[in-house]
Amino acid sequence: GTLILTDPEFQFPRTREKLMEYDPAWYYDDLERAVRRLGGDFSFIREGNTRRLISGDAQVADALKRLEEGGRPYVYSGVGYVLDLFKENRGLALFMEENNVYQSLYYLACSLYGEGFEDRAREIWQILDRDGDGKGWTLLAREQLAHPGLDKKAVLF
Repeated sequence: GTLILTDPEFQFPRTREKLMEYDPAWYYDDLERAVRRLGGDFSFIREGNTRRLISGDAQVADALKRLEEGGRPYVYSGVGYVLDLFKENRGLALFMEENNVYQSLYYLACSLYGEGFEDRAREIWQILDRDGDGKGWTLLAREQLAHPGLDKKAVLF
């Protein structure tokens, strides 16, 4: 509800294509940060003082290739986008913290992994991995990406 009050046109982007239609700058900014985390100097070439990319498809392909070669497959989804929006809004960031959103995502991924949905689990762990605000949950997600397995704390029965 808060996101819609802030932006009446807000729609949850269910695919990367929809995100690119709605707000591509978020995706570009996040992708640029991800490549920089690998090390080295990396910046997209943008149109003047805007956030739009010049020859965007080629630049994005280059960035994704760098991440793949660096062993860091890139996932940015509607969930990652909404997490970013929440962090930008102080009230929503507090909501995330009070409601253990990162913890919930981590354990959701553990549950999915345990039920045989390894690819979906990895996608969620990758979202947590790229989102440093998850703090300890980010570190646990990184460990799961490096050595996937059942987290004993996640097993309830």
